[in-house]
Amino acid sequence: MKVYQTLENGIKVIEYEERFAKSLADMWNKSKENWGGGSDLETEQRQIDMYRNNAYYNVYLSINENEEVVGLCSLARYYKDADALYIHILNVRPDYMSKKLGKAMILQSVERTIELGYPRLEIHTWPGNTKAMPLYKKCGYMWEESSETTHLTNFIPTILSQELLKPYFEKADWYSDSTRCLETKPDGLINNGFEFFTYTWKSSEKNLAVTVEKFGRRICKVETDDYIIELTAENHYLAYGFTYKAEVITINKSGKPLEVTVIGKPDNIIDFNPDKKAFTVDIPINKQDPYRKHPCVLAEITVNGKRIEMGVGIEATPPVTAKLDSERGISVIGQKFDAYITLESSLPIGSQVYFTLPLNDYVYFDRAAFKIIINDFITFI
Repeated sequence: MKVYQTLENGIKVIEYEERFAKSLADMWNKSKENWGGGSDLETEQRQIDMYRNNAYYNVYLSINENEEVVGLCSLARYYKDADALYIHILNVRPDYMSKKLGKAMILQSVERTIELGYPRLEIHTWPGNTKAMPLYKKCGYMWEESSETTHLTNFIPTILSQELLKPYFEKADWYSDSTRCLETKPDGLINNGFEFFTYTWKSSEKNLAVTVEKFGRRICKVETDDYIIELTAENHYLAYGFTYKAEVITINKSGKPLEVTVIGKPDNIIDFNPDKKAFTVDIPINKQDPYRKHPCVLAEITVNGKRIEMGVGIEATPPVTAKLDSERGISVIGQKFDAYITLESSLPIGSQVYFTLPLNDYVYFDRAAFKIIINDFITFI
């Protein structure tokens, strides 16, 4: 039996073995209230089949002194993003709640994520599961704003992998020295379409704040007692085919020597030139998903000889979209009716746009060719 840790109350966190399948089924049958009830009984064979037929990096069990399974945490590749791991299931038997099992298994998953070299650890939960939010947040998760699901991302592996930040965490503990607020609400600060998450720590009277940008899934700001380094871009939603402003802002707070170099890195459809404080956006190859890492304004920054990668994600949009709607869904041959053209512009500059409605054998337009002037508003000519 592989034991990862033994808690003060004697509960062990171990790796799943098939001999625990029967006890695992019993745990699920005693945990129905955690998952909304139900009358189905879990069986030993179903548990055996589950872990024989599905791919997991690890399946952690919490067992008591009688080797009864009282908790489960399964760790897998994230199905939406190959660049992250995912806690597929996390459960603690109701009579073992508040015994720090969930915390132990989540932290074990964070350690494993770091060990495997992945930058993030994701988890989903249901909207009403507010009791678990302080636990998730204390373990490094950020609650993302979403109308579709309750989704949380843990960026601690990204932060701990940065050469610039490693000296701080040689003396500080990312878990116990955190000073982050754990309110039961989404964590993001939204500005210019970006969503920012900020971690804060205080250890040995030294402070550290690290901000991560949601869509790029990368660090965009670091603040210490001595300096602030921040990568900024003018907006998250930008029309492709144009050039936009971005820069790395450096503030020396203490007056101590501060040497900063910036190298722009191309990332998919984004090309950042730090010297010109600008970046270009090309046409995206695939549709962008809010839960997948976006192309970034990306830079490798060196601060007093130590490197950190910074980036902010960009949503590349069409410069102009047009939609044709008619007032009637079904038309009678020979009848005349009105149609409407709805335009949406993402253009950063004033422009002239030309388009022609295509001819066909069934519909005739009184006017088919249009010239449009787009400035602060749209004018048809």
